[in-house]
Amino acid sequence: MVIFRCVNGIVDPKYRFLIQAVYEHFRANAAWPLVRQLEIDLEDLLDPLGGLQQVCSAIGSDKIVCGSSYDANGVCRLRLAGFLECRGADDDVERFLGAVRCFAQKYRDAKGATVTMSAGEFVEAVGYTEDQARRVGLMLLDASDLWTTATQPPNALPSFTPGPLARSMKAVASLDEFFAVIRQANDLARAAALGRTEARSARSPQTPKRPKPREYDVFIAYAYEDKRAVAHPLAEVLGESVEVWYDDFALKVGDSLRRSIDSGLANCRFGVVILSPAFFKKEWPQRELDGLAAREIGRKKVILPVWHGIDFEGVRAASPILADRVAAKTSEGISAVAAKLLDVITEREDDIVNHPAGAPSRDVDIAGNRVGFLNAITTLIDLKEAGTELLNEDLTRADQATFVNWLARMRLWEDGVVTALQAAGAPPAAISDFTTLITFQPVGPAISEEHARQKGMLAARLQRLRVIINDLDRDQRAESQLEKLRRIWPK
Repeated sequence: MVIFRCVNGIVDPKYRFLIQAVYEHFRANAAWPLVRQLEIDLEDLLDPLGGLQQVCSAIGSDKIVCGSSYDANGVCRLRLAGFLECRGADDDVERFLGAVRCFAQKYRDAKGATVTMSAGEFVEAVGYTEDQARRVGLMLLDASDLWTTATQPPNALPSFTPGPLARSMKAVASLDEFFAVIRQANDLARAAALGRTEARSARSPQTPKRPKPREYDVFIAYAYEDKRAVAHPLAEVLGESVEVWYDDFALKVGDSLRRSIDSGLANCRFGVVILSPAFFKKEWPQRELDGLAAREIGRKKVILPVWHGIDFEGVRAASPILADRVAAKTSEGISAVAAKLLDVITEREDDIVNHPAGAPSRDVDIAGNRVGFLNAITTLIDLKEAGTELLNEDLTRADQATFVNWLARMRLWEDGVVTALQAAGAPPAAISDFTTLITFQPVGPAISEEHARQKGMLAARLQRLRVIINDLDRDQRAESQLEKLRRIWPK
């Protein structure tokens, strides 16, 4: 199998042809190309590189999403970030940004009241042609942070109900600014959760006795921008061997984020701090660092630094004290970082410096395989949760247009699951079981018999997905253990 990589988020020129071909079809037809059509039209280029699904997976789901070739209506579509890789797409991007600003103005004019805006309105409001408006509508469907509801009736332009984030988009002038507004909103939400005032806890002078807090081997402090690339896969690998405080693992529904962070900081043996340019720009990750530093007074080291996208000069400029510490570096790979950290956390060696690059732990190859697998499994788990949300949506009082929108989102979900299953190395038989029409019982409450039937199919496929995820994880763990045994007892 050929392995592809995107370096620093930039698509390798050798398979940029796919993004360009998808865009050119989109521009000429105001619609996304069918998967089967692409596989035929580009087979001479795709087949030597492993096929359409493999190339899409390598480019990354943040830039391109590929439906299933088992679905005659499956399409290959660009994400908003993918347009930045296309030649000749500047005018489409500018029209999208114009539509976003128009979107924001309509929300503001309504003073936050519920309003609906059709992509067709851009023809009159900003002078787009119908094809241009249709293309903008397809791009807006990917900007799901902007709207609370999207409806796309057959053979008609989509309509949207703007959400609160639209208010902040009134002056965006580039996609970078657009993404920055979204990131800032996520950061503010995290800061609000962390910044609950002491007044809340002081409302009751007599607090009930609490159970003994859970103890952790390691607390992971990071900036939101580094979550997917570093924090999450590192937490998964470390969690195989030690107790890890990581927000996705430690928090349950209803938990206080601030109190959980405080408990994690107070009851951890070590703190892994992912130092990056984003980390030093954020207040809350540095507050977590301050909490860990306070733990070091009068005792052995607690802070274990990891450098991500930053060098010695960058760390020294931001924190001379931290620059003096030996650090693991993500440029060596997540598996190598995890091995170095485990040497300290499990006290196999005296210091992280005793595990230099070039002399990794015996388990480093196993950890590397595990990281790649866990990335794929994480995507499947996210999709399982998204499917559950679809199943639980209450449409009992909805109209037909809302049902059509729900059905379209379910089809996109099915395509996404197939792509993720292929990336996780699921057996073809398991993928076939998922895609083939299976036995199911209609599920209610529903607005129609067809809705009940589709919900039943979704419920059955969710159940099958749970089984596949469990089987994949069990098999991969067994392979890891077998490889460890082979190291101990070689042939």
